[in-house]
Amino acid sequence: MTTRATARRGAAAAAATLTLGLLLGGCAADLPTPDPDAVPAVPGPDLTVEQTVAVSTEVGAVLDAADEAMDSRGLDERVTGPALTMRSAQLKAAVRAKNDELLTVLPDEMQQNVVSTTVTWPRTSLGVTVEAGDGELPRLLAYEQASARSPYKLWSWVRLFPGVELPPFAEPSVGSAAVPLDSDELLLSPQDAFSQYVDVLNLGKDSEFAKSWADDRFRQDRAEQKAKATKALDDVEGTWTEKFSPVDDDIRAIATTDGGALVIGAMTGQETWKAPEGAKITPQTDTEKALLAKDPTNSLKLSGLATVAIYVPPAGADAKPTVLGAQLVLTKVTN
Repeated sequence: MTTRATARRGAAAAAATLTLGLLLGGCAADLPTPDPDAVPAVPGPDLTVEQTVAVSTEVGAVLDAADEAMDSRGLDERVTGPALTMRSAQLKAAVRAKNDELLTVLPDEMQQNVVSTTVTWPRTSLGVTVEAGDGELPRLLAYEQASARSPYKLWSWVRLFPGVELPPFAEPSVGSAAVPLDSDELLLSPQDAFSQYVDVLNLGKDSEFAKSWADDRFRQDRAEQKAKATKALDDVEGTWTEKFSPVDDDIRAIATTDGGALVIGAMTGQETWKAPEGAKITPQTDTEKALLAKDPTNSLKLSGLATVAIYVPPAGADAKPTVLGAQLVLTKVTN
């Protein structure tokens, strides 16, 4: 921002006005006192409907260009945060495998927009895409503006679960407030909600928070992966472990009209397959094969980044936090 230059121009203008007033003071009536418009008690939305369309279209154009070129360079022009890490990893795998089907389809047409009413930065807005085609469910995209002079960039995306119902949001013309990560107006603060979910994801029924959370598709998928891996390693007396860790700086929350909040956060994941010496653990998916690019050994380590969207009810509600969608992307594969 050019605040210093603006301040200097403002000061110079004020000085000129003051000098003129002194010269005319002896022969003119008092100048009228300015009556500025009152500052609204509730801030308005950060974006107009037209601007939300422009943001999704412009971000979509950058994504399309990167996908077409199969090159992540230039993505950071309109992609940031977890989304940049995830998309860059997908492009790397797609290039090595020569397969663009390894890229998650991210439509730029929205069926619903959620606009924040934040007076500071960063600012967050959400978009629910139309169906991605071929039976693919809609995505929930989060955009972020880091500063007043920065463009909105894609910050994260999740795949919404089948049959999921999003909580109610204010119309874009009204806007939705950003929720502090330590808010005590919710059943759980956004920070605590995300930390608890990661604990449940890691420990399952052994987590002290397990009974406080409804089951969800992402946890079911990880449980299925555990069962599959354990069965495959039984014959060689191998082991399988998985651990997720929240990325503390990557949590955002926006208010819903029922007093709750939609929380979106990122977590790293580490999946490790281990077998005795002499055994070989081969990558299973095209993405795993592309990112490993080495001969198999008796171990396999899969590193990933996951984004998760959670609805947290208001304080005092007789309900549980609900996971609405998730996306896990492999970022690195080693022996």
